[in-house]
Amino acid sequence: AVVSTQSRRFFKCIYQTINIVDLLICLTLFPVIGAFLQDPGYPEFKENIPVMFGNHEFCTVWGLLWEILPSFSVYLVGVLSISRLVLLVCKNTKLVPSIVCVFMATYFFLTLSIKLS
Repeated sequence: AVVSTQSRRFFKCIYQTINIVDLLICLTLFPVIGAFLQDPGYPEFKENIPVMFGNHEFCTVWGLLWEILPSFSVYLVGVLSISRLVLLVCKNTKLVPSIVCVFMATYFFLTLSIKLS
């Protein structure tokens, strides 16, 4: 079966988005690794706060990413699976990348608004 150029762009868009989200998930782990590797000092001293997690703004952004990115990654894999199924069942279907981008953005911002409320 020959896949149309539009469908190829569609899958390229999804794969790139999945790769970016997975990279962001990996990057969110570095502050956690830094906190574990930091010298714990003495347990009776409570001033020993990890450098990155001592900043309120960083904690807020990190917490949102930590909550949203894994579910967004699962959503993207679901979109990929469903689009493959549609392409297998309806061979002449042309998948439009812009429609999926709208769905991905909508899901991301709805999840973000739910987490913020």
